Amino acid sequence: MSIVALCSHVPDPRLNKRIRTLLKISSDLSVIYWEREHGYSFESENSNRFSYIKLESSNDRRFIKRLTDTKRLNEKSLSILKTINPNLLYVAGIECMPTARKLKKTIRCHVVLEIADLPARSYIEKAGPLSGFLENLVDREISSADSFVLTSPYYYDYYKLKIHFNKENVFVFENVPEKIVFDGFRRYSHNIFRVAFIGGVRYFDSIRALFEAAKGIENLEVVIAGKGPDYERVLELSRMYSNVRITGKYSYREEISNLYSDVDLVYAVYNTKGIGERLALPNKLYEAIVCGIPIVVSKGTCLERYVKELGVGFSVSDGNVEELRTLLLEIMGNGYGELQKISKKASEIKENYFYESIEKKFIEWISARTISKARGG
Repeated sequence: MSIVALCSHVPDPRLNKRIRTLLKISSDLSVIYWEREHGYSFESENSNRFSYIKLESSNDRRFIKRLTDTKRLNEKSLSILKTINPNLLYVAGIECMPTARKLKKTIRCHVVLEIADLPARSYIEKAGPLSGFLENLVDREISSADSFVLTSPYYYDYYKLKIHFNKENVFVFENVPEKIVFDGFRRYSHNIFRVAFIGGVRYFDSIRALFEAAKGIENLEVVIAGKGPDYERVLELSRMYSNVRITGKYSYREEISNLYSDVDLVYAVYNTKGIGERLALPNKLYEAIVCGIPIVVSKGTCLERYVKELGVGFSVSDGNVEELRTLLLEIMGNGYGELQKISKKASEIKENYFYESIEKKFIEWISARTISKARGG
């Protein structure tokens, strides 16, 4: 069976895991990706086990430029796919769906679309009078897929009213880490309280609120690890604070475990104006769980609901500096008792939040979809 993974950007850690899983289904694997990384410094993993096909593209996010570049990339991707003639097309990125829709008109191919965000919404909002037209266009492209992988269970409720997902053709695969990456993980004792934002550096206002909330608190350090579209602004801002440390880009598989080893609280408070931020479950949540570290998230989000149900963290209003500062002082003032309670709870459930625990079911699910398609189902 021939499989192609088509990605609208340079594969990030989540997609690299998917690629390794697809290799377990078939050794006849090709990965086509558009060379967009938008400041995150993602890198494709070197491998001689499958074919990487890189399509040069612009990182320009301006609306018209993005549309024209996307049209060109879809045309090029379709041309390549017709020569490969895959049985399964695994699409990561709604912008690639025109390729998938047109490919299905020429060959018998099962299309799986992974939705890891609410795609194209930020561009739709910038389109003014064209917003309604573009939203309908996006929904049409999504509905042309055969099966769906969702990284948040809350996406199902959001989309089913528009394209009526059949639950049998939906697999919820949250962005959990690989157990092997955290093999041997241990937390080190230290005399300073560390709050860390680890991952793609964006949500500038939320990070600035953290800096302000932590300002002047003795024995507290804020750590920002990673790169992203707001990295340079955050780096410049950090120079105004004596207790902020910026570590920059890191290699996920080699360094992520060590980054969490001396963290006391994971910061995942995001701007909640966008529907995506209100529904998404970020990888920081699962990394915090498997490391036994409490997480603080935004109020009024599905992430808050999830964290409260599991009992693994706290929530504050996005942008509310005083509320966040009060929380930090309360945590530091109670002898870390609440942190220890949460850490114990996380240790009891962490085995459920490793990639390997879900991967086998995922492989069976994809294999069943593909076999059904081959038989005319």
